[in-house]
Amino acid sequence: MRFPMLGGMFWRAVAVTLVLCRFICSAAAHNVPSQLPDPLSSAEAWNVIEGSASNIDKLLDENLLRDITFQIANTDSSLRYLGAHSDQPAIASLTVQMLADGSNLIGAIREAKQTVENIKSEWQAYRKRLAELETFYQPELLHAAVYICPMHPLDRHLNAN
Repeated sequence: MRFPMLGGMFWRAVAVTLVLCRFICSAAAHNVPSQLPDPLSSAEAWNVIEGSASNIDKLLDENLLRDITFQIANTDSSLRYLGAHSDQPAIASLTVQMLADGSNLIGAIREAKQTVENIKSEWQAYRKRLAELETFYQPELLHAAVYICPMHPLDRHLNAN
């Protein structure tokens, strides 16, 4: 029995499928997560918070409000880490308030009625709370560099080696 439709097109489809399977299987070993992994230390948490806050400052200057929501979401697990790994009630209270403020800021950005000035004002209030939270930590911890392997994003270190 002959199948005229299964000529060159069939083998071409098989070849394309094999190439795609090979690509997908090899790429799976180096998947980059769509969101940041949870921090493993306070230094790593602060690295994320400081980087995201700096990005938000720049995004506000350029009126790129929609992109701010992703930066705020990046800080979520870092703030939770700091609150959960502290024996100081003031830190826990501040992180809970900052999580609520971040959620409110995302909601305000989504509302079409909010002006850029209102968003900037809410961000300044968030920044003040962040500055207050920073007073509980040593400067070298606040500004620690975190080294991440681009092929293995879960492999993170506080030293360059």
